[in-house]
Amino acid sequence: GSEMCIRDSINEILDLSKIEAGTLEYVYANIDVNKMLSEIEQAARMRQPNANVAICAVTPLEGLLLYTDQRRITQVLNNFISNAMKFTNTGSITFGYEEPKGGYIRFFVTDTGTGIPPEKVADIFNRFVKLDSFKQGTGLGLAISQNIVKELKGEIGVVSELGKGSTFWFTLPYKPAVKEDKKQMPKDIQPVSIERNKLTILVAEDNASNYKLFESILRYDYHLIHAWDGMEAVEMFREHNPQIVLMDINM
Repeated sequence: GSEMCIRDSINEILDLSKIEAGTLEYVYANIDVNKMLSEIEQAARMRQPNANVAICAVTPLEGLLLYTDQRRITQVLNNFISNAMKFTNTGSITFGYEEPKGGYIRFFVTDTGTGIPPEKVADIFNRFVKLDSFKQGTGLGLAISQNIVKELKGEIGVVSELGKGSTFWFTLPYKPAVKEDKKQMPKDIQPVSIERNKLTILVAEDNASNYKLFESILRYDYHLIHAWDGMEAVEMFREHNPQIVLMDINM
């Protein structure tokens, strides 16, 4: 449980830093949306701890192919579903899409949870905003989702009623599947990226066991360097020029 939560949190921090560096990869392809939603539904049911909450995918079209980035859309929907799980004790979480109209298609996740106070709705997609400080997670998921949807040229939002539930939604340009020409790859699939094992992460951490935890999760994929305090971190940053710095709020 807690190690998985920490791993998710680290992935969110890495994603946000890649977004800020402009290196989060987007790979466009023809995707079978109904199949994708069915897979998300199965995975969500497996990780749903609460038997009183039904999870259900809504797929109004018999078949729907979209030219987009499946991994990123799945990431946004999973973020919305994870949030819905945290705040829904009874009832249902339904997610899916509506029939495309006006050149856009709208995806949604609707829950029968606690809802969001009106004064918090405006800030909900900002970094590190957490609805409830007692719930686990970094509060980065929605900020990352907003960045992803913006990159995919869509809009994102939430409609919520306190005590009744929330609907998180996003739109995407409705691009039916493009005929893929194997000889000529589309121009928009050339992400600026660094190979993972060449990515250097500076971890500024004065607690040895915390560092060990970071190391156990990250060492296989990334080149790690460790600073014990802020001064050392600044020196190592100048010397090694890492792509990512992880540090706690007090450093």
